[in-house]
Amino acid sequence: MADGKQSNGGATLDLNGIFAIGDIVMMIDLLQYGAVRSMMGEGKDASERMVQLREQLVALSPLPKSGDRSSIGHEWFRACKAASKCSYYGAYMVERDNSRNNEYHMDIVCDAEVQRVVSNGKRGEIEAALPAIRQCLRDLAPIGAEPVVLLKGLVDIGERVAIRHMEPIGWQNEGRLDAVQVSMRERLAPATPFVQVVDASNFWGVNSVIEARFAVPVSVAEEVIAHVAELNSDALGEYSKKYRAESFAVAPSV
Repeated sequence: MADGKQSNGGATLDLNGIFAIGDIVMMIDLLQYGAVRSMMGEGKDASERMVQLREQLVALSPLPKSGDRSSIGHEWFRACKAASKCSYYGAYMVERDNSRNNEYHMDIVCDAEVQRVVSNGKRGEIEAALPAIRQCLRDLAPIGAEPVVLLKGLVDIGERVAIRHMEPIGWQNEGRLDAVQVSMRERLAPATPFVQVVDASNFWGVNSVIEARFAVPVSVAEEVIAHVAELNSDALGEYSKKYRAESFAVAPSV
């Protein structure tokens, strides 16, 4: 005799092929919203189920658990969408100095498009997540697409560009690095078909020199390092006449 508790089958739902990795953050946030809405509408059992589903998706997500998301997963979705048709791609941590403490974010670059997929996260979690994120981008990108590597150091861009240190509303630094990006693209064109400036500041010793952190394709990194050394030769000579010798070069960065 049936005891009324055993079902005839699992009644499972096969969603394979419906959702992609780029949908996962939107699904996580929608389940969170649905759980709260159900709880307020006397749907405690449904709310608890949505919380369980959300926790399972969080465990599957390659993104760090910490950090703020303000656009219901749009950034991650757009990053994955851009990766599927890009020529160059990469992911890296961005550190911002704050009056109280430093802020840590994660950006994804696909060609000239940059998405901030983690805002105000924990440094350790972001660093630990980067290998999986980069592998995810590699899996999404076309076969001929190439990953980027970060370089950091002094670069003579041939002109004085005042870089504002105070950021406007939002994380994007709207307009703050536009002139630097244009100058870097022109100066490094003989060595690389692509460059994306992550951050930059004016160097106090020589007006035309900046201290920059920027991304270039892995295949041309050595050529870029050599090219920057040539670009910096005049600035290095000018600097050495007044101050102690310093390395005017760039090197791989995390």
